[in-house]
Formats: sequence, structure tokens, C-alpha cells
Amino acid sequence: MENSLLKSKQHFEVLDGLRGLAALSIVVFHLYEFITPDYTKSPIGHGYLAVDFFFCLSQIRHRGGH
Repeated sequence: MENSLLKSKQHFEVLDGLRGLAALSIVVFHLYEFITPDYTKSPIGHGYLAVDFFFCLSQIRHRGGH
């Protein structure tokens, strides 16, 4: 039964790519915190929003795109 459930869920590879970009932007945001503690001077100043984006995409992926 579980095997048929896994086959019935849709998988969108683009969501995995977007999650990867979000994770990468979070890492870059934290690296820039060491260089410039003032996030307004950082080229990725709103990188903290990628955390919410990552979790939203993870929820969509977890539910199978429905």
C-alpha cells in the first residue's frame, strides 16, 4: 500500500531546485554577517526571508504538490 502511495504523489524537481537556492542564500546571508554585521549593507540583505520560503516549499513537497 505504501509503495502505491509513493508512486501516486507528484514530484516537482523545480521545487527541489528552489529549495536548494533558498538554502544557499541562507548560507550566504550568514557568511555576510561575519563580513558586514549591518545587514542593510549586505548584497543579500533580506536573505532571512529564504528561511520561510524554504519551509513553505518543504511543506508543498511533503504534501506531494497538492
